[in-house]
Amino acid sequence: MGKFEMEKEQEDLESLPFETSPECSPHAISPLNDIEELEGAENMLAGAAICRRIPTGKGREFEVQRLKDSRRNALLNLTEQMNKVRPLLLSLTNVEQVSIESQMLDQVFSRLQEVHERYTNALTDDHEIKVAQEWFDTHDKDMFIFKQCDCIPKPGKEAT
Repeated sequence: MGKFEMEKEQEDLESLPFETSPECSPHAISPLNDIEELEGAENMLAGAAICRRIPTGKGREFEVQRLKDSRRNALLNLTEQMNKVRPLLLSLTNVEQVSIESQMLDQVFSRLQEVHERYTNALTDDHEIKVAQEWFDTHDKDMFIFKQCDCIPKPGKEAT
């Protein structure tokens, strides 16, 4: 490349606008850009408080499945806790331990109720909601029968 061609190319490059000029790049370095970006960030935060993310069909299915899995895990925890309390009830040697484990059982059952409620709130199909409610009613009944045992100390009462 000759000297003349290099000078011509240099002139062509100099005639182009700089990439950092505000006209060519919205993120150009400029004291005014910082102010505009801050205002834009405040508007985005305000908009985020108003806008909610609407999940896609797959996203919704994933969330429902995640909640269903959480419900199943909560039931497993409840069953595990019931299995822990049952032998303690039969021995009746440590009333204090029975009381502690019974309180844990109540907490685990409350967790199952919360997770089930979130799951049913995520469902939209009436049939699925009905099936979910029947599932919960079955396990609620099991818990009720388990708690009716006179061996489990009730709040404010001593075990017999």
